[in-house]
Amino acid sequence: MPNCTHCKKRQAIAFTTFEFYCQDCALAIALSLLKHCQLSKNSINALVANGWNLPVSTSHHYSATNIAHELNCSAQKIRRIANKLGLKTDQYGEWRLD
Repeated sequence: MPNCTHCKKRQAIAFTTFEFYCQDCALAIALSLLKHCQLSKNSINALVANGWNLPVSTSHHYSATNIAHELNCSAQKIRRIANKLGLKTDQYGEWRLD
């Protein structure tokens, strides 16, 4: 395997079509990509801490589907109302892994 094209110091362990990455650079890039996916810090930490594929318990949040069941309407209606009222912000919730 060639050296990492990012840091140019360590042996690469992962690669794309045009670049090779050592473990440290691959992790840094993966975390950077996750940050831009608008996931909550809890979700990112859970992915990293649990090997990316184990279930993680976090505080309970309600999805549009959960709310729709409570109100006897569709999840699409809940989403439309939330968008109209500008409720899809960090103040009122977070992006979650499901």
